[in-house]
Amino acid sequence: MDLAFMNDIKGRLFLYHDRLVFQSRKMDKVFPIASIRKLAYEKKTFVTSTLFVNDVPITVCRAHIWAARMVDLGLRCNVDGRIS
Repeated sequence: MDLAFMNDIKGRLFLYHDRLVFQSRKMDKVFPIASIRKLAYEKKTFVTSTLFVNDVPITVCRAHIWAARMVDLGLRCNVDGRIS
């Protein structure tokens, strides 16, 4: 679990064995691991970075670690990482 922003909405990001979940008071968004076709991250010079799940940007700390954990869970797509 980590704090995150998606579409300018503050929430929490959870990773379960079969899904990635963004949860806030205004919305819940579920990304089943099996349905993720595109995963990327952009690591900034500070701690905050951006995780792109099927082209949906999620601002979260340590996005590269979130991407690695999803690969460990059996994600079957290439991961594109950028450091800026």
